[in-house]
Amino acid sequence: MSNWQRKFVNFALFQMLWLACILGAARGLLWPGILVFTGMCVWQFLPMNRVKGDLKLLAVCGLVGILLDSLWINLGLIRYQTAIPFDNVAPLWIILLWLGLALTLNHSLSWLKPRPWLAGLFSAFASPLSYLAGSRLGAAELMPDLITPILAFGLSWALLMPVLVWLAAHWFTGNSVFSPLAVLQKS
Repeated sequence: MSNWQRKFVNFALFQMLWLACILGAARGLLWPGILVFTGMCVWQFLPMNRVKGDLKLLAVCGLVGILLDSLWINLGLIRYQTAIPFDNVAPLWIILLWLGLALTLNHSLSWLKPRPWLAGLFSAFASPLSYLAGSRLGAAELMPDLITPILAFGLSWALLMPVLVWLAAHWFTGNSVFSPLAVLQKS
């Protein structure tokens, strides 16, 4: 299987994960997301698909996901369906999405590594749309004033995604020093 085909499978698995988590949460079910995430992990950790740095990215994205989505809950920007384990903490299904994102950074989203600014720009628009779509499908409720959560999600993702992309590039190549100029020169 070619590198392009492996990246396509990674992309397709993440889209399936998003649907399984969102539609599952809307119906009070966790198992669809857990099942698809397990399949995504099995695929990504096959010897031909393994990439240095993926385990570290899983840890970082999991932690950031818990903190950021819990913050949004506690600020009243969003309320998730299937709020397991607790109402004021990011639910397991949303954490699975963050973990799935971690498994795309060195794979289907690897093209963003030399362009962190593009990752930020893309995420500033795509993430609020994702949250909005999830709410429309019944997985969450956004606060009535949609502008506030959309701006909060867009701004936070615009700042966060370049960092995650940089970490993916940093841990993949083993570089020890971050140079913003070097990153900008690559783009």
